[in-house]
Amino acid sequence: MVASGVMSSTLAPLVLPHYISPPSTFNVLLGSSASSYLDQLHAGRLDDWLIVLSRRAVEVFNLISVDGLIVLPSAIFSCGRLTVLRLYGCALPLLPAGFQGFPELRNLALINVRFQANGEYQQLEEIIATSPSLEKLLLWDVEIAGDFTEWVIQAPNLRDLNIRSAGDLGWNIGELPSLHSADIDIRDYLPDRDFAKFLAGFASVTKLVLCTLHSPVHANALNLAYLINIDNYAHFL
Repeated sequence: MVASGVMSSTLAPLVLPHYISPPSTFNVLLGSSASSYLDQLHAGRLDDWLIVLSRRAVEVFNLISVDGLIVLPSAIFSCGRLTVLRLYGCALPLLPAGFQGFPELRNLALINVRFQANGEYQQLEEIIATSPSLEKLLLWDVEIAGDFTEWVIQAPNLRDLNIRSAGDLGWNIGELPSLHSADIDIRDYLPDRDFAKFLAGFASVTKLVLCTLHSPVHANALNLAYLINIDNYAHFL
């Protein structure tokens, strides 16, 4: 059904090409249901949908796949007017040549998302860096293929950062002058990383929650508090 600028996946193949007033929000749910066969058919139409949506300047795109990873077509990167992008259960393609970024993106949430080989770390780093309006970033159980490489999260307007990962994805905190709160679950943070340097990246936040299963090796716990402003809040779980 179509209501309040929201279009379901069921009618999208029929309606999108003729949709005069562009939908501001597009939601796709692919999962176990009586319509699972239709879901498979619709998943194959994602490329067509995204091409039309990019031309119609869609602002919010939400996709949830609960039956397995859906390979998202590269047309997603042509939706340059997105303000909200939430993906669950997807595999992202390589960035196309000449990728212009998401200049208006304010909210990016990636849950159970896999990045392709030969793009891996640089791809996620570039998506974030080319989203200058980004205010909220959520990365849960993101899988990055390829050899381990350190990379940097940089976003001038980022206020809220939420990361949960079973292992070390190699990310470091770069220039985040607007960061207000951070919730980081680094369950198996590798001991050969400089934890004090890592923590120093959060020196300006007003709320910091850290969860790790291991005590930091390359840091003196008694000195960690000096890396955080006295008015800030840090919680180690």
